[in-house]
Amino acid sequence: MADVSKKLTNKITSISYLKHDYEDYVASVGGKVLRINKRCSATNFSEIARFQYRERANNFVDVGWQEKNGHFIATSLNSGQVQLWRYDWKQDLSIAHTYEDCRRSVNSLTFDPYHPNLLYAGSQSQVVVFDLREKKLVSTYLDREDAVRDLRFPYSDRSEFATAHDSGKVMIWDTRKSDKCLRVISCHAHVVFSCDWHPANNQRIITAGRDQYIKVWDLSDSVESAVCTILTYSGVRKVRWRPGYDNQCASYGSVAWDYDVNIWDLSRTYIPVAVLKNHSHVISGLIWRDSNSLISSSADNKISLDELKNPHIPAKDATPSSLSFNAYGHICTAIRTPVMDKESKMEDENDNLFKFCNAYEHFQYNNSMLTSYARNLTDDTKIYYVAKHYIITGRSFSQICDHNREVANKVGLYHIAQTWSVLNIMYRNYSTSNDDRKMSSLDIVQVRNDIISDEDDTDRTSSDNAPSSSYAFTSAMSDDGENDIGIYDGEFPTLPFQAPGHMPTEAFEYTSLENDDRASTIENVSQDGKDRPSSANSDSYLKPTEFVANLFLTQPTLEMMEIPPWKFSNIISDLLQYYADQGDVQTCVSVIAVLGDRFDVASISEEIVVNWYNYYLEILGKFELWDAHNELIKTAHYGAITELSFSWPYITGCYKCQKLVNKAGCCNICKKPPAVCSVCHLPVKGLFVWCHGCGHGGHLQHMKEWINRNSVCPTGCKHHCEYE
Repeated sequence: MADVSKKLTNKITSISYLKHDYEDYVASVGGKVLRINKRCSATNFSEIARFQYRERANNFVDVGWQEKNGHFIATSLNSGQVQLWRYDWKQDLSIAHTYEDCRRSVNSLTFDPYHPNLLYAGSQSQVVVFDLREKKLVSTYLDREDAVRDLRFPYSDRSEFATAHDSGKVMIWDTRKSDKCLRVISCHAHVVFSCDWHPANNQRIITAGRDQYIKVWDLSDSVESAVCTILTYSGVRKVRWRPGYDNQCASYGSVAWDYDVNIWDLSRTYIPVAVLKNHSHVISGLIWRDSNSLISSSADNKISLDELKNPHIPAKDATPSSLSFNAYGHICTAIRTPVMDKESKMEDENDNLFKFCNAYEHFQYNNSMLTSYARNLTDDTKIYYVAKHYIITGRSFSQICDHNREVANKVGLYHIAQTWSVLNIMYRNYSTSNDDRKMSSLDIVQVRNDIISDEDDTDRTSSDNAPSSSYAFTSAMSDDGENDIGIYDGEFPTLPFQAPGHMPTEAFEYTSLENDDRASTIENVSQDGKDRPSSANSDSYLKPTEFVANLFLTQPTLEMMEIPPWKFSNIISDLLQYYADQGDVQTCVSVIAVLGDRFDVASISEEIVVNWYNYYLEILGKFELWDAHNELIKTAHYGAITELSFSWPYITGCYKCQKLVNKAGCCNICKKPPAVCSVCHLPVKGLFVWCHGCGHGGHLQHMKEWINRNSVCPTGCKHHCEYE
């Protein structure tokens, strides 16, 4: 709450403060009214002088009070006039002189603190100096279309002053040289509303503008770089250093909903150290009375004297932890760790609010633990390399898997490389035709010959250990489209069958199988399906090993040898879900694209897969891999993805000057269409086809018709065009 307030009848636009004979005086202008108010007690102001214009065209803009003796008050009008008022401290207010040298509205009035008889006025186009004794214009410092918003003198240097401009610049001037400024600082991207010199360091200046920034500049440094930057939540209308504090300032905003005066500390720029909430409308003036109190005015016709004892402290309401991440994906967290210092503990925080602002006693109780998590810098490189070199079409499934496996190995993604190897094994014999999973007679004979050959090898080596014959399992398609396992002489994991070797003769009775139909069938059928001639010297009985092999191969039925199908859809679903949980949508989308018809679309929700596609397409767009981007859309089996090929934006440019063409298809620079058909000589707005030899082409249909009848280019260049 304000200690002293006075309601005024007109909206205040500017105020000026003067301390005379230990009394506080405030001159305020608003609309057509000029008032002199005196602080009579701790609770109210009294109006001791007043002047009001009757003309409609004249409104007060700014007011300034001469600090030396207080006898003169300067006001500016929106018509460009500057009026000098005489005040004799006896409630008499009269016009001493009117200056009409300014052509446009004067935004800032300031008396030279070292030469009280000089009045500086910053207008919309120039800075002019009036001499109160001679009552005329004595100097002009700027004469161009760059409005002056603020004009301030330093506290210690007698020969310099600074001006803030609409162009976003601050100019440093020498009072002895009006033809050229000493230095120009490009401070802000928009209008600079306010500037102020540091009370103790004349080489430091603070600026504020519409771009929501408060910046501190060191004039001793030749490089234009702000030593401190404060980002506020609205445009800053005025900023002033706090007397007696090197790192603190006060400011207020320029938007209609910002009614607070913020106190900032340069060592804690992200949050105000205190906020004064004494107004219910836009603030229009701010002046420091001393280091612990300030005077402010607002458009709600209110002047307030604020003692900095019990303001609102945003730090008490701030969240004790925070999280942020940058464009590279690095995450940073800050967590408060309370640490109490008994020796520096304040006896009463309400006795002096800004006691903590000097030594930061209010904040030293809490230490912050800052932790950052940085992404592996090679992640983007790996993703880019894999996305650029992966293939999803154009080769057989096995070749695609082998190629992608090699790509993953090159960047050290060995787990993903193993995934491609497993997919190759699972689906390399994929076929759309049905497989009855029955063994033919040739397969049976092959198995029987393998077993018998084992016995012959055993006889030659005279080994006590019988050799084994292995029969691998490989994938085949079942009736429902899934892969199952059948017997095949391959390389994949084997199911061993060990044929008997030398066995005691008394273990079997030699039995003649001449009348056995099954034995004769197998015995007389060779591997190529032809009858094998019987040997005249062959015995009438089978060897024990042949007998056992025949029993193994002929007694079980084919139905008994069938192996149930192995469903791969659940495995693929779990695989994709695993990579999705790891955040690797690149592998998820690449596997789905390569599998194509092999992938069971019902195993994973379409919405989830579409989200994977969209995210991966965004990554490809970030890396500008448009070939991979378009190929992925083209091969997708989901309507939500294929529709992107019809909605993707494109830009047409001129092939000569590389500029954009207009809607009519013509270049605005060279006035030529970007592509002209060699047959009809009209601009091509659809598909354009050209010869790689001569570079001439045209409409697709026109070129087809021409090539069917001729082999020479239609332009007459005599080149024999070739089209695929």
